[in-house]
Amino acid sequence: MKKIIFPFLLLISLSGFSQDNNLTVIGNKNAVPAQLTYSELQGIFLGNKPQWSNGGKVIIAMMKLNTPGGKATCDKLFRMTPDQVTKHWLGVSIKGTIDAPVFLNSAAEVQSFVSANSGAIGIINEVASAANTKTVLIDGKKTF
Repeated sequence: MKKIIFPFLLLISLSGFSQDNNLTVIGNKNAVPAQLTYSELQGIFLGNKPQWSNGGKVIIAMMKLNTPGGKATCDKLFRMTPDQVTKHWLGVSIKGTIDAPVFLNSAAEVQSFVSANSGAIGIINEVASAANTKTVLIDGKKTF
């Protein structure tokens, strides 16, 4: 009986540590499109799109890669480790075609930054609530 109970109790205790890793893409209301495909989003956050269709500059905001939201972004969007994302952006920023992302401490800071900067797009691990931002649908969904 102990052989059955111990694994069951362990499973129950670990389930409390699971996190909802849904991510929300937010954009400044002035330049960022209302919808993107997942592959378009990846291209933007990998630095492949320096300008929006209206000619405005793409400004990327992310939570620091050592935060839960930053780690979830590395995993779900980039499919890389935080170290691999850092190395990728070092290479991209050396080319000078697009500025490296602005890394912030929290989802609230990302929302404030996106709200204040036309052309800014960010990823957060909570529901968007800042003025002058909008939730960008990814493949028709509010979260991914």
